[in-house]
Amino acid sequence: MSVYRQSRDKSATPKAPQEGPVAEMVRQFADPYAFLRELVQNAIDAGASAIDVRAELGTDNEASFTVSDNGSGMDRATIEGPLLTLFRSSKEGDDSKIGRYGVGFVSVFAIQPEVVIVTTSTASESWVLRLFPDHSYELEQPSERSASQGTSVRLVKRAPLTEFNRHAAACEASLRRWCRHAPIPIRFSTADWQGKESASVRIDRPMGLRAAVSVTHSEGAEHFIVGPTAGSILLAPAQPGEEDGTDGGDFAGFYNRGLMLMETDQVPRPLRGLRCKVLSPNLQHTISRDDVRRNDAFDRVVDQVLSLARARLRGELALRLKEQALLVASGAQDTHYVALIAAAWTGEYKVDADEITLALTDAVDGSTVASVSSILWAGRDLGVLVAPSSCALSAAFASRGHPVVRCESDALTSGLAALLHPAAMVSVSGAFVLLQEDGTAGAVPSDRDFCDATHRALRAAGASLERVTIARCEGATGAIAFAADGQGVGICDCRAPKPWWKRWRGRTTLWLDADNPIVREARSRATFDPSTAGILLARLLLLHARGVMDPRAHDRLLAAWHKGDS
Repeated sequence: MSVYRQSRDKSATPKAPQEGPVAEMVRQFADPYAFLRELVQNAIDAGASAIDVRAELGTDNEASFTVSDNGSGMDRATIEGPLLTLFRSSKEGDDSKIGRYGVGFVSVFAIQPEVVIVTTSTASESWVLRLFPDHSYELEQPSERSASQGTSVRLVKRAPLTEFNRHAAACEASLRRWCRHAPIPIRFSTADWQGKESASVRIDRPMGLRAAVSVTHSEGAEHFIVGPTAGSILLAPAQPGEEDGTDGGDFAGFYNRGLMLMETDQVPRPLRGLRCKVLSPNLQHTISRDDVRRNDAFDRVVDQVLSLARARLRGELALRLKEQALLVASGAQDTHYVALIAAAWTGEYKVDADEITLALTDAVDGSTVASVSSILWAGRDLGVLVAPSSCALSAAFASRGHPVVRCESDALTSGLAALLHPAAMVSVSGAFVLLQEDGTAGAVPSDRDFCDATHRALRAAGASLERVTIARCEGATGAIAFAADGQGVGICDCRAPKPWWKRWRGRTTLWLDADNPIVREARSRATFDPSTAGILLARLLLLHARGVMDPRAHDRLLAAWHKGDS
């Protein structure tokens, strides 16, 4: 390897890092590992199609952190000019490049390496550059030119294993923070002297947004993705490309060719209530590298985000909610559905009630979904009925044209309560009983006689029932009997029951719960004395319904008993 130029005496004792403008530039990086962003940025600008980042630890505690690319490489003029001259950049006046100030490369000294080795090759020449903490350097030309183009930047420093592991983890975290939306593949790997070598992990990933729904727009090299803030906190953990805060609040991210310029939850005032990402070659970072310049280009993309949200967000939200409601109605998980519901009724971009679609347990008029407005209208008498899934009771309501909203999780219950008002929601299984006549009851003579005897006794005591039957009950069971209209099938509303003389009249059927222990005991006694069994059960029902009977009602019951015996 022949020395082309030497800016320091190799035999001289290394000097301590110097103060001055270069040192000031190093300190201006809030994240010391942001040097990786600067090297990735240079590689992208050099036309690289892939980047490899590797952290290695040798047996002598020599740690190295290397960024390699297959870009166009650097010739002598580029090295001695833009690379080694502060505030001079070969990208000046080129809007296709990310860097503009010529100061990014000095960030390699932020983690205090002992030496930085740059190996680079163009189509016609190769160079090795060594940079030292005192800001001196050596430039050499290797004896043999590399067969492939590209640049490798290697930072070397002493570090024990624990410190190396900390550096390696910080490198990966920094790459994911600053470079995860890069337009080319970026891979990261580690290795140490103990033989532990990690698999190469992919850093770059598509641009995504953690929001209940999002709309996108592309125009030239610019790309926008916008979603509502409402509901985002209810989503599952962030997916790849969606690492934009964990609190589910407002968020704005601004990027140039995939590299992050700024991400913040303190969004500009016009963007409150939104989460957005903007990719634009017109956006520039500040000289401190930790913010985006608030210039005309920035104002224009903010206006574009707001316009996109106003024009398309409500319609997209209504559409996605309907699609998700159809999936939930078929039994799919409801995590995203809950977030969509929250986004649909809250925030600046909420949807009208007749466009908010909810999943039903059973189809009504051929549809397994219904709008909030139609559900509220149908529930004006009984309330908004809800159930975790389809059951015989919900199907019975649906067959009568009354929708039952599917609600199978606590999160969904909370979301629906906020949307529909909790007082309006009624649990089907907690408030109603589905009554189905026991098909075997009529086939047993003692059951027929037992029901007739019970009916006669109740009518004698003043209950003008149409009939008494034995039923299988589903829902809010627990009572001995239920009063409801119907032949074969009936539904009883168990909320705040009316006085017995209002319930047990006209065409009302009294349905005896076949599974109730008292009814089972009475039916057992009815096999040998249906009249006595019926009169005793009637007496018990009357006691439950209205307390102690007056003497005249008691006499009528006895008369009915004697008549049944005769």
